[in-house]
Amino acid sequence: MATFDWVISNLERDSATGGVTKIHWACTASEGTVGVRDGGAGELNPNPSAADFIPYADLTKEIVLGWLWGADNVNKTRIENELQAKLDELINPTKATGIPWANA
Repeated sequence: MATFDWVISNLERDSATGGVTKIHWACTASEGTVGVRDGGAGELNPNPSAADFIPYADLTKEIVLGWLWGADNVNKTRIENELQAKLDELINPTKATGIPWANA
């Protein structure tokens, strides 16, 4: 089973309110010396007048990851499952390429 490392590489925010509008992310799955990676961006629609609004300066990685995994276009389970499948294929390939007469 892979180890997953989620990284927030950048945040885009509204300058006036500090509301985060986009989270840039990457996730690496690794087993031993083999690893695969995926990345992208999650879109948010912050509401600065909401009771649960968190000021930019008070954000933590854990808070932002929670938002990211709740974003419409980022599904943590799906992404980790896809990375695990890619990793499994690298470790135990089910497909091969080549030309049989090239090895003669």
